[in-house]
Formats: sequence, C-alpha cells, structure tokens
Amino acid sequence: MNSSDTAELEEILAGALHASALNRIATRRGERSARGRGINVTIEGDQWRARWREPADCKGVRRRRSRTIGSVKDFPTKAAALREARRLRPFVMPAQFAPGQSPPWGEVLDRYLAEALPLVRPSSAKQISYALNRHLRPAFPGKRLHEVDTAQLQQFVLTQTGTGVARTTIRARLGYLRTVLGWAQTQGLAAIVPRAGKVKLPRDRALGSRIREKAYTFSQCDAIIAAADLPWRTLYALLGFAGLRVSEGLALSWEDVELSDDGACGTIRVRQAAVRGRISALKAHSSIRDVPIDPRLARHLVKHRDSLGMEGLLFPAPSGHPRWSSGVLARHLDPLLRRLGIKAKRRGFHGLRHLFAINLADALTPTRTVMQLCGHSSLAAAEVYTQTTVMAEREAVERSALRVESLKDSTGHTIENRPEPAEPAGP
Repeated sequence: MNSSDTAELEEILAGALHASALNRIATRRGERSARGRGINVTIEGDQWRARWREPADCKGVRRRRSRTIGSVKDFPTKAAALREARRLRPFVMPAQFAPGQSPPWGEVLDRYLAEALPLVRPSSAKQISYALNRHLRPAFPGKRLHEVDTAQLQQFVLTQTGTGVARTTIRARLGYLRTVLGWAQTQGLAAIVPRAGKVKLPRDRALGSRIREKAYTFSQCDAIIAAADLPWRTLYALLGFAGLRVSEGLALSWEDVELSDDGACGTIRVRQAAVRGRISALKAHSSIRDVPIDPRLARHLVKHRDSLGMEGLLFPAPSGHPRWSSGVLARHLDPLLRRLGIKAKRRGFHGLRHLFAINLADALTPTRTVMQLCGHSSLAAAEVYTQTTVMAEREAVERSALRVESLKDSTGHTIENRPEPAEPAGP
C-alpha cells in the first residue's frame, strides 16, 4: 500500500469518526430535549415538587415552571410522585395547538352543519340543526374549540338544569355536543371529547308528572276522535289506540295493516316513517315492530277502508306522496283542539301516544312490553310511564287520606265510625 492510499484511508476513517461523534451529540441533544419537554420531580424538604418546561412560544422561549404536588407521606417514592405529576400534567401544562387546529366554536358548528349534517337522516337533521343553532351555539360565547372541555360541558348541564330544562332534553343536547366534538376530532381539530360518564346529568324527579300533563285524558281522546273527519279520525285512533308516532302513521299503507275476516282485530306492521313528505327508514331498529289492533281501532280502520278504499297509503296527499306532519297539525288537529276547547300546548300528536303508553303502564303491563309496543330504544324510556303510574298511585293514596281527614269530627272519629251516643239514664 503506497502513501497516497494510506492518506486516503486515514481521511475516510477520520470522516467516519467525525460523523459518529456528530450523531452521538445529536442523540444526546435529542434526549435532553425530550426530557425537557417532559416533567420531572424533586424533593424539597418533605414536599415533592414537579418541574417542567413549557413548549416554545412565538419567540422561541421555553419557560420553566414548577408546582408542589404533595408530601413524602402522600407519595413515599419518587416513582409514585412522578405518576402523580404525570396525572396532573394535563391540568398544569396547557395544551398547545397549531394555528387553525382550534377555531372558534361558532365556526366549528358552521362546518359541521355544512359538511356533516347533510349526511344525517332527514328525520333527525332538522331537530339537530335547531338544537345546535338555538341552544348550543350561544352556550360557549367567545370559546375556541379546545376550550369546550369537560368542565364547560358540565357547566352547560348545570345552566340548562337551572332554567328548568328536562333531563331527557339535556341528555339529547349533550349527545349532539359529543357528536360535534367527535366529528371535529376526525377532521384533525383540537377537540376534547369527554369520556362517557364524566359529565353528570341531574335527576329528574318531576319527569313522570310532566309526561302525564302532556298526555291527553281518555275523555279528550274520545272527543278528538269523535269530532274529527275522515281520514284524520283514523290517524288519531292509530296514535291513541296503537301508540304510533305520527311519522309512522302517515307512512302506513294497506299492505302494513292486517285485519281479521270479521274486522274485529288484526296487526299493524310498523316498518317505515314519513319525513317531510317522503318515505324514510325508521329512526332506530327498535322502532320496527308489530302492534296488535284492538276492537276500537279495528272499527275505525273498517270504516276508513269502506269509505276511502284500500289502495296505497292510508293518508296520501293529492300527489300520492305522504303528507307532512306539520301541515296536518296546522290544518286539522290544532283547529280541532281549539274548537273543542282543549289546550294543545306541547301536546300535539304525541299527547295521544303518551296516553297509549300511560294506559299500558296503568294496566300493570311489564316495562319491556311497553318498550316493545311503543318502539322505544331502551327500558329507561319506557320506565318514565311506569313512574307516572307510581306517582298516580301515591296521589290516590294521599287524596284518600285527605278525604278521611275531612270526614273526622271534633272528637277525632270519622263520620262512618262515630260511636253511637249513650242512651240517657232512666229516672
């Protein structure tokens, strides 16, 4: 090997050693940087103190921070103190987001309404859009997306409870919130979706009484059906005697109705719904059900069949398409209720369905059977009507006690059980 080859080999070895040294230095710097972005604990007297460095700000400055996390008695080892410090890290180290990852809350809702809501079933889209714009948009004024966290959602629940909103309504609005936040996460935005159960809902002790207030009475139901004209008399009977939703009733065709030969009973197959003048799928799989036809409903269906025929939908529009429920409410049910002197506030069609479910509960029907006949998605929805029955029983007992008290005379005996006066002694 000549001198030129030796010099070349030495140059190659020197370059390799230099590159290796540079790699080691870079690795050490990376490790120190990684440690700097983390959190460490040190002991000061008998207290553990967490120390960390915040991410670089707009000027590239990383500030040092520290906080006492507990005593040696609380955390005997450094490993235990470090675990506590890491648990507290999300609370003491604010999250840093790149520009555009945390837009204002209103912009997030606008994007969701424009991009995601059109993919939702039409029967739910209108309700969700109303809730987002009317209640959820003004709920977090001036907040950015990452600031709508679990604490903000819990405060939203407390505010709604304070204004008298029902527990079921709060739960639905909270579900819409979680849906929007989950969608924002899939879009790469800085959304924080609270885990299930983290946001506590209030107990609604008055829900049963409100449900009973929303339901029509039996006499009101009979008056509505008797005063209505065909075909709406049949629709109201379907809602009050079979518990159908108005969207399910307007989507019924004669293929879904099976009447016995004598027209005294039968079955209704609920398989579709009418939403904004179009046939649509049902909201949930649990809504698919077969409902028995009782003799009262069977008589109305027979009259409907004999008067209007058995072709297509039971309640078609002149175009042959399903009718809009809002139109039937404004043109037929509301005027009828005003004519009968029945207050229709927050009742509408659903008051008839409430009456059907309350009637089942008053007859001591098992909760699961009530759920299946009404097409509820959970037992909790059906238990509301059982609660109304329990409350009605308690009110009956209280009324009975009040009646007994009213019958007592000054001696403390009830009128029926008052002892006979003693006969006067003889002369």
